[in-house]
Amino acid sequence: MPSDEPPADLVACQSAFQDADAAVAAYVESIDHAPAEELADGQDQAPHRAVWSQDQAGELERLRRVRMAALKALWGHPAVVEAMAGGSWMSLHRRLKKAVSAPGW
Repeated sequence: MPSDEPPADLVACQSAFQDADAAVAAYVESIDHAPAEELADGQDQAPHRAVWSQDQAGELERLRRVRMAALKALWGHPAVVEAMAGGSWMSLHRRLKKAVSAPGW
């Protein structure tokens, strides 16, 4: 593995965070996708928000906790800590995004 590639465990952390973030967004979209209310011509349409059940809200909180745990693992990784301290986070972040999008992740 070339030295400019991030460590595999760090790529796994980035992938886990991206997956968890996408899961939260997809869950919200699946519940809160009600169409706009029909109004008379000339009036603005107000978005209609779904009322979430307690179970749905609980599942969203669970997904958010998974996402936060993945983010903490990513930001706590020694390579990220070093990059943040050394000012090279943006470079590392770009390499991580590229690595996660590669086949096999």
